[in-house]
Amino acid sequence: MIINLKTQLVDFKGQPIETDEQVCPVCRRPIAPTKTVLQDVLTNALGSQLQNEVVSGAEKLKQYRLGMRIGALDEIEMTAEEIVLCKSRVEKFYAAIVFGQVCDLLEPPK
Repeated sequence: MIINLKTQLVDFKGQPIETDEQVCPVCRRPIAPTKTVLQDVLTNALGSQLQNEVVSGAEKLKQYRLGMRIGALDEIEMTAEEIVLCKSRVEKFYAAIVFGQVCDLLEPPK
Protein backbone atom coordinates (compact mmCIF):
# COMPACT_ATOMS: atom_id res chain seq x y z
CA MET A 1 0.00 0.00 0.00
CA ILE A 2 1.23 3.47 -0.90
CA ILE A 3 1.15 5.91 2.03
CA ASN A 4 0.74 9.63 1.29
CA LEU A 5 3.20 11.35 3.63
CA LYS A 6 1.70 14.77 2.90
CA THR A 7 -1.67 13.88 4.47
CA GLN A 8 -2.67 16.67 6.86
CA LEU A 9 -3.60 15.69 10.39
CA VAL A 10 -6.74 17.15 11.98
CA ASP A 11 -8.08 17.77 15.46
CA PHE A 12 -11.23 16.17 16.87
CA LYS A 13 -13.33 18.85 15.12
CA GLY A 14 -11.76 18.09 11.73
CA GLN A 15 -9.66 21.28 11.67
CA PRO A 16 -6.01 21.02 10.53
CA ILE A 17 -3.49 20.70 13.35
CA GLU A 18 -1.03 23.58 13.02
CA THR A 19 2.25 24.46 14.65
CA ASP A 20 2.25 27.52 16.88
CA GLU A 21 3.44 30.80 15.44
CA GLN A 22 7.12 31.19 16.20
CA VAL A 23 9.75 33.90 15.97
CA CYS A 24 12.93 33.58 13.92
CA PRO A 25 15.85 33.52 16.37
CA VAL A 26 18.03 35.51 13.95
CA CYS A 27 15.83 38.27 12.56
CA ARG A 28 13.00 38.11 15.17
CA ARG A 29 10.33 38.10 12.45
CA PRO A 30 7.27 35.94 13.06
CA ILE A 31 7.17 32.55 11.37
CA ALA A 32 3.66 31.63 10.31
CA PRO A 33 2.12 28.43 11.64
CA THR A 34 2.27 25.43 9.33
CA LYS A 35 -0.12 22.52 8.96
CA THR A 36 1.09 19.24 10.45
CA VAL A 37 1.41 16.39 7.96
CA LEU A 38 2.12 12.69 8.49
CA GLN A 39 5.70 13.15 7.29
CA ASP A 40 6.41 15.69 10.06
CA VAL A 41 5.10 13.41 12.80
CA LEU A 42 6.97 10.32 11.58
CA THR A 43 10.31 12.06 11.11
CA ASN A 44 10.03 13.80 14.48
CA ALA A 45 9.18 10.56 16.27
CA LEU A 46 11.92 8.59 14.54
CA GLY A 47 14.49 11.29 15.25
CA SER A 48 13.65 11.75 18.93
CA GLN A 49 14.63 9.92 22.08
CA LEU A 50 13.21 10.13 25.59
CA GLN A 51 15.66 11.28 28.25
CA ASN A 52 15.96 7.91 30.02
CA GLU A 53 15.25 5.74 26.98
CA VAL A 54 17.91 3.19 26.08
CA VAL A 55 18.08 2.54 22.34
CA SER A 56 20.74 0.35 20.77
CA GLY A 57 22.96 1.64 18.01
CA ALA A 58 21.39 -0.80 15.56
CA GLU A 59 17.90 0.46 16.41
CA LYS A 60 18.98 4.10 16.11
CA LEU A 61 20.41 3.33 12.68
CA LYS A 62 17.09 1.79 11.57
CA GLN A 63 15.23 4.86 12.83
CA TYR A 64 17.67 7.18 11.09
CA ARG A 65 17.51 5.40 7.73
CA LEU A 66 13.72 5.17 7.76
CA GLY A 67 13.45 8.82 8.83
CA MET A 68 15.71 9.88 5.96
CA ARG A 69 13.58 7.92 3.47
CA ILE A 70 10.36 9.40 4.82
CA GLY A 71 11.78 12.93 4.84
CA ALA A 72 12.81 12.72 1.19
CA LEU A 73 9.53 11.41 -0.24
CA ASP A 74 5.90 12.46 -0.72
CA GLU A 75 4.68 8.86 -0.83
CA ILE A 76 6.16 5.66 0.54
CA GLU A 77 5.57 1.95 0.71
CA MET A 78 6.64 0.51 4.07
CA THR A 79 7.22 -3.00 5.32
CA ALA A 80 5.19 -4.34 8.23
CA GLU A 81 8.29 -3.98 10.44
CA GLU A 82 8.72 -0.32 9.46
CA ILE A 83 5.06 0.38 10.23
CA VAL A 84 5.40 -1.21 13.67
CA LEU A 85 8.52 0.88 14.33
CA CYS A 86 6.78 4.11 13.30
CA LYS A 87 3.72 3.38 15.40
CA SER A 88 5.78 2.54 18.48
CA ARG A 89 7.79 5.78 18.16
CA VAL A 90 4.71 7.96 17.59
CA GLU A 91 2.98 6.33 20.57
CA LYS A 92 5.85 7.52 22.81
CA PHE A 93 5.90 11.14 21.66
CA TYR A 94 2.36 12.13 20.64
CA ALA A 95 -1.13 12.35 22.11
CA ALA A 96 -4.06 10.14 21.11
CA ILE A 97 -5.34 12.55 18.43
CA VAL A 98 -2.10 12.19 16.48
CA PHE A 99 -1.34 8.56 17.33
CA GLY A 100 -4.80 7.40 16.23
CA GLN A 101 -4.53 9.13 12.87
CA VAL A 102 -1.05 7.75 12.28
CA CYS A 103 -2.30 4.22 12.98
CA ASP A 104 -5.26 4.68 10.62
CA LEU A 105 -3.06 6.14 7.86
CA LEU A 106 -0.37 3.45 8.12
CA GLU A 107 -2.83 0.57 8.52
CA PRO A 108 -6.33 1.66 7.50
CA PRO A 109 -9.12 0.06 9.54
CA LYS A 110 -11.18 -2.52 7.68
